[in-house]
Amino acid sequence: MSVSELLSELGWLALVWRDERLLRISFGHPSAAAAIASLDSADDWIATDSEVVPEWINKLAERLQSYAAGNEEMFDDVPLDLSHLSAFQASVVRACRRIRRGRVRTYGELAALAGVKGAARAVGTVMSQNPLP
Repeated sequence: MSVSELLSELGWLALVWRDERLLRISFGHPSAAAAIASLDSADDWIATDSEVVPEWINKLAERLQSYAAGNEEMFDDVPLDLSHLSAFQASVVRACRRIRRGRVRTYGELAALAGVKGAARAVGTVMSQNPLP
């Protein structure tokens, strides 16, 4: 796993990825060190020299900065690593990704979209632990 940090209108962000998939985003930190410190120390990640950051991460960083500045951006095309999630949890994350900017869904609605009607509390648990806001 690799990590890169950047400054945006949302504060400092940390992006963690492996291969071609995003694993985690952490944002709203007062410094780059705080963004890095927010990551789970149990994860086996390495800081990445800015010269070797993949182009897709650089483009994602540009889009995140644009979004933080108030511009319309969608992120449903960003490849995510959901391999650590159960099938239900992954379906909740996928359903959540389809919510358009400015729209809201209740946990009950997300449960139905994920194919498990009535699982609102379980959706709440998934969302509270979501490393990919």
